[in-house]
This record gives sequence, C-alpha cells and structure tokens, in this order.
Amino acid sequence: MLTMKTTEKDMQIIEQNTTRNKSGALIEIKKGFPDRISLWADAYFEFEVTTGEASRKVQKRDLGLFVEFMMTEEGSDARVKWTPRLSKTFKDYLKNNENGKKPYMDRTVNRTLAHLKTFAKWVHKLRPFPLGDPMAKMKLLPVGSGLEVERAISAKERRRILDAADFLAEEGGMSKDRNRFRTKTRPRRKGYRGYRNRSIVYVLIETGMRRAAVTKIDLKDVDFKRHIIKVEEKGGLDHAYQTAGKESRRFRRI
Repeated sequence: MLTMKTTEKDMQIIEQNTTRNKSGALIEIKKGFPDRISLWADAYFEFEVTTGEASRKVQKRDLGLFVEFMMTEEGSDARVKWTPRLSKTFKDYLKNNENGKKPYMDRTVNRTLAHLKTFAKWVHKLRPFPLGDPMAKMKLLPVGSGLEVERAISAKERRRILDAADFLAEEGGMSKDRNRFRTKTRPRRKGYRGYRNRSIVYVLIETGMRRAAVTKIDLKDVDFKRHIIKVEEKGGLDHAYQTAGKESRRFRRI
C-alpha cells in the first residue's frame, strides 16, 4: 500500500496559467526531495492522474504491488535502484508467483505492466533514471481468446474435474429411481451419450474453449493426426486449438 504522502515541501506545482488544471501544470522538484518510488507514486496520483476513483484504486494497487516487490528484492525503494533488469524480474514474478499463490492471469499482468510503464515514463521525464526508462523496452504478454487454464485452476482441481468426467462415460445417465431398482442395476437413460459428455468436459478443461464454440465442433473439424480442433469462435472467426493426443482421440468414441 502507498501510505506516505508528498507535501508541498517535497514537490511544488507551478501553474502555467489560471485556466489549466494540475494535469497541465509544470512541476518543480525541490532540493532534498526524498528520491523514493513510494513518494514519487504519491506525487503521481496527486499531480498527474486524472482518472475516476475506481480506476485510481486499481492503479494504486498495481503500483503498490511493485513497491512491495522492490522493497523485498532491493531492501529499498530508492529510484536509482529501479533498473530494466528489476522490471523484468517483476514481470517474471507476476507470471510465476512462486510465493505459494496462484500466478496472476496474463491480462492482469498486462494491466499492471501498463500502469507501471506510464508511471515510469512520467518519473523519467521529471528526473531521468541512471540506466534510462526501466519500462521502455518492456513488452506485454500475448493474450489469446481462450481461457488460460493453467492459471485459472490448480493442478489438483483439474485432476478432480477430469476424474469426474471419466465417470460420465462409465456410470453417468443412470435412472434416478433408486427405489424401483433397489435390488438391481439401474438402467441407463435412453439417448444418454456418456462419451460425448466426457469429451465436452475434456475439451473445455484442456483448451479453455468457450462453451458456445464447443457446441459448434464437428468431427470433420478434428485433425486426429496433428491433434488440432478447428472451430468457429465469437465474431465468426475460425480458431485452431491444439490438444494432447489423448483428448483428440476421445472424439472417435462419440
């Protein structure tokens, strides 16, 4: 959290004229200003950011996350210690998050990096970093249309869902009338397609495909040799999903 506040003794705004707001003001950095990222962030939100309260809250959380990371890695949030290499390490931290928690989604990583890029550019304009803008060459993660399954659910959750899907083909579709068939095996409901249902679950979990797209899959669109499923996605665009061999082979039993 960004808790330390910048005062007029630290940074002074010099208005260019009486009709302009603070976003168009010149900023004079006084001698002795504590050259720390947390204080720069406070000044950034006080003098530069003009977005709504909800957006400011998200930006503060993202910048606060970086400040906490910097304190852990460098032991200080001194501006001169923010280098391109530290930015790259922070990006890897967001992607992998080796502190026992789930990694951040790619879209969340990109949002955080985008906020950080804008902030670093503003700081660099006022007081250049020794090694240049630490976020200038930072590239955002490529984000596709599908769900990032590895980040959405844990390995344990994925295993439990797929185990449950296997039961759909073996024990699914049984009559719910347990009293009537108390002494014998319950019959399977007419028209029940267990292997199809299992395949649907497998495709959803293994590819992150949208539910609407799954309903449009045709066997002629499944390449069993290359393990690719082609399907029409939202907006009428065709998308090819790569699957593991065992997933595509399950379509043969539908």
